[in-house]
Formats: sequence, C-alpha cells, structure tokens
Amino acid sequence: MKDIRLLQRLAVIFTALLVLFIGLKIFQAVQKKNLDDDISGQSMELCELRELRSLKIIDTEGIETFFQFGDEGRIRSVTYGQTEFDVEKLNSERVNSYVQSIIGISVRKSFEPTESLSVYGLDRDQYTLTLSLGDGRTKTVHIGSLLSDRSGIYFQIDGDPKVYVANNSFYLNLSTKFESFLSQYITSIERSRVDTISFSRTSDGDKWKVQVLEDKDNGVFLESQYRVLEPIERDPRDEMIRMIDTILHFPANQYLPISEENRASYGLDAPEYQFDITLKTGETVKISLSRELGGYYYGECSSNPYTFRVLAGSIPGLDKPSFELIEAYVKKEYLDEFRSATVTMKDTTFTLECWFDTTGTFESEGTSFTLDKRNAKVIDSNGDCYGLVLFQSICRIPIYKMEKDADPDLSNVEATISVTRVDSENYTIKFVPKNENEYYCFLNDRYSGFIVERSVLYKDNGKTMSGYGIWDAYNLTNEAIDNKNAEGIYDRP
Repeated sequence: MKDIRLLQRLAVIFTALLVLFIGLKIFQAVQKKNLDDDISGQSMELCELRELRSLKIIDTEGIETFFQFGDEGRIRSVTYGQTEFDVEKLNSERVNSYVQSIIGISVRKSFEPTESLSVYGLDRDQYTLTLSLGDGRTKTVHIGSLLSDRSGIYFQIDGDPKVYVANNSFYLNLSTKFESFLSQYITSIERSRVDTISFSRTSDGDKWKVQVLEDKDNGVFLESQYRVLEPIERDPRDEMIRMIDTILHFPANQYLPISEENRASYGLDAPEYQFDITLKTGETVKISLSRELGGYYYGECSSNPYTFRVLAGSIPGLDKPSFELIEAYVKKEYLDEFRSATVTMKDTTFTLECWFDTTGTFESEGTSFTLDKRNAKVIDSNGDCYGLVLFQSICRIPIYKMEKDADPDLSNVEATISVTRVDSENYTIKFVPKNENEYYCFLNDRYSGFIVERSVLYKDNGKTMSGYGIWDAYNLTNEAIDNKNAEGIYDRP
C-alpha cells in the first residue's frame, strides 16, 4: 500500500515537473517568436542625407543597386546591375524618399545575441547595405531574417555587437522594385541634342526621316523647326510635330518586365513600330513598339532596360501614312508668290492669274484675281471664294505615294499645268496615266517619282467648298462667275 502511495506521489511530482518544463519551453518559444513584445521604440539614423556620397544595396539574388550623391545629398545617378541611370532618367523624389527610409530605420528592439547569428539569419544576409560618407567613413548594415510573424526584421551594424529589430516597413522598403525609381518618361531628350529622327512601320513598310533644325524666334516664343528628309524633302504637318514631341518626352503608363520567353506574346519579337533618335553626339536611342494589343502598345527603349506599355492612341499619327504627316504636295504655292497657271485638259485650256496691289491683301479691290480674264473673286454667303478653290486644286496637288524606281514614258499626257511665280520662276507639271486611278507625275518633263490619284484632276465635292479636282473646280468657278449677283455672291442651288 505504501509503495502505491509512493508511486502516486512520484507521479504527481513528475507530472508537475513535466508541466513546468513544457511551460518553460513554451514561454521561451513565445519570447523568441515575439522579441518585440516588450518594446521601447527608437529611431536609428545611420547618417544624414547631406553626408551621404553613395549607398550600395546587394539583394537576396546578389544584384547590386548603387546610388551616387552629390553635394547636400542630391542624387546624381543610380546603377542597377551593369546599367547606369543619370538623374534625367530618374524620379528624384521617389529616390530621395526611398533613401531616407533606408538611412532612418524605425527600430523596435535591440538585444545582445545569446545564440548563433544564424538564428537571426545574420550568418547569410538577405540584404547588405554599404554607406560611404563625405568624411571618408563607411558603414555596413547586414539584414537578416523576418520575425516568424513577419512583423519585423533583424539587422546588425558592423562594429556593433547588438542585434536590432526593425519594423516590417523597413523590409518592405528594401523590397521596392527598381523600376519604381525610374522617371515616368521613357525618354526625356531636349531637341537641341537631336540631329535626326527616323520612323518605320513594319506592316506596310512606310517610313520617314526628319532633320531637327534650330528653334525659330517668332518674337513671342521659340518655335520648333523641322525638315522632312524622307520620303521627300518637305515641311512636316502639325500632327508629325506632335508625334516627335511625344517621342522625345515619351511617358509610359506602366513598366512591365517581360521575360525573354514571353516577348513574342507581347509582339516584341517583331515590333510594328520603330523610332531611331540620332543625337548630335552620334549616339542613337531606339524605341520599338508592338502592334496594338488589348488597348496598349508594348515597347522597349535602348536607353532603358525595362519593357513598358503605353495606351493605344497616346502617340499622334502613329498609324497614318507618311504623306498624311508632311506637306506632301507636288509643288506648293502661296497666293502672294503666285502669278499665273495655265492648265490644259479635256481639249480645254484656261488661265488663272493673280496680281496683288500695293496693299498686299487679296481682298483689296486693287488686287486682280481672274480666270480667263474674268473676275474669279466670287464668294458664297459664308465668304468662301470659288476662285480660291480652283487655286488650291492647281497649286496644292497632294502626292499619293512614291515609286522612284518606275520608268514611265512621257506620252499620253492627260493634263498639263504651267506655273509662273512672282519671282519669274516657271515650271510645268504633266500627268501620265499609270492605271485608271493613278497618274505618274512629271516635273519639267522629268519623272518626279510621285504618284497622284485621279481625284486631283476629277473630283466633284458638291456643295462643300474644298477637295475639288482641277477640272471640277474650274467648272465650279465658271458657274459662280456666270451666276453671281450684283454683290459678287453666288450660292449653289
């Protein structure tokens, strides 16, 4: 009986010891898991921003990000991997905010480690920070593991035996994607640095090239000046200028890293659009864009390692033929430089003449504007002049396309225009049928390489006072001259 009682006592004592042992282990485990249960928060400034000359961060994959600073902590450049980005390519505000969050750590606890540093992940850093200061000092910070509840992260500073626990926000800042530091602009290139800009479109082979000229001071502001070199030497239209301005300061909607194996899915293996920006230094910046995919263009830029996407429609004129973006006329005349044009077509010859008086204004009674010696300054009730419709059809003939390699004969001429300018320059334009819808265009009896559409000769645009072909504009002007009222006004019935 005594033996049984003794065994019972021993069992109670053993059970109590076991419970005490388990409780102690649980307590130790909880303490280890939650080192910050008993915090006395503090803020640790590794240095002041104005002291910082460089900051090197090596991440978990061994990739190095290197920040360089000038006086007063101004960011100068950031190198990611092997690629350096100067301040023009960076969002300086985001970079400075990030650096401030790194050098000013919100610390939750510090303690003397009683176990191996491997317990805290400090035997093999997740991140290593190296700060170089203006006075020559260097500080190295080792970032270890997250706490088990992910509420903080361990770190240690060279020369300090303590282990610190930083808020989780410190880890989140360290995990910031590098592309977040980049400017929203894929390119930010001043016009003064640019020599030429070239464009090509894969689907139809269309291309153009533009020379950047010095700005023109018009007395109010500096006006951008360009000269189209290809497909023909002409002036650009406003839409092309807007396109160029967009490309030189090209904003991305989103950086979107795309792996090599997925490039084809985003149309980057065979880009639809290509821009080549050649700088005066000889360097060329290349921008490639995919065809439209789901309302976006996906792209790459030679001066930026990140793929990106932009909204479709954000680049003016991207899908327009080059001849719709430039002043693509066979010859372009201004009224004050024009003296006369004699046109022969359909067994008919007529002459349009203009003589400005000393006022230099078309509306002046002393300015003569005639069709076969008859006054062509007939207007409609809106004030639009019928004779000017004819002038536009003769002196602003749009080029449809170019075929430089064609070798047509100057035979079977369907229409001829002979123009005399105020400066006494003379030239002739002749139209030879290529097919039922197109004409070869000859300048001074030599094939120009230009193809024009049939509508430049024959197009009746009805009551709309624009877009007439030469023959129909001639008939329209005669109709207005024959039927004008005493005030020189004619409205078509």
